[in-house]
Amino acid sequence: MGHRGRMLIGLVAILAYWSCAIYFLDRAFPVFEDGYGTMVSFYWGTRQPGAYPEIGYAYFVAASIFVLLGCGTLWLVGLRHRGPLRTFLASWAATLFVFCFAVAVSDAGTKYHIWTGPTALWTDRTPASYPRFLAVIVPLSLVAGLLALARDLARSTR
Repeated sequence: MGHRGRMLIGLVAILAYWSCAIYFLDRAFPVFEDGYGTMVSFYWGTRQPGAYPEIGYAYFVAASIFVLLGCGTLWLVGLRHRGPLRTFLASWAATLFVFCFAVAVSDAGTKYHIWTGPTALWTDRTPASYPRFLAVIVPLSLVAGLLALARDLARSTR
């Protein structure tokens, strides 16, 4: 397979990872419809968005951040060749650590009023939603480990 074929496969993998991030965010932080309109459980800012294009912005931005962090971590972990099990475990653990660190940084920014956003540990504005964040970052870390494993196996068959 040539350079273009590998690049196309990489772009498809990134798009699939981003789609997984959107899916896990939507499952962990659903949008509710009640008798008074749309209620959003995941947003940044001082007011909840009410219209649908506006609702998706927080999900798209968060998914993009997860993809940048996850793919960057996978690239760093992939610089060293390991066996298949070590590749999976190292990628999974490193990505989980980076995601937990990103959630902590986001919480610190919200706590110290640098920005207004959802919190995982502090309950200033919303109930502590750390289990919901875990429902996003653990599966995304596992998917990152599987992507690293697939990349490692593809390298070994060349």
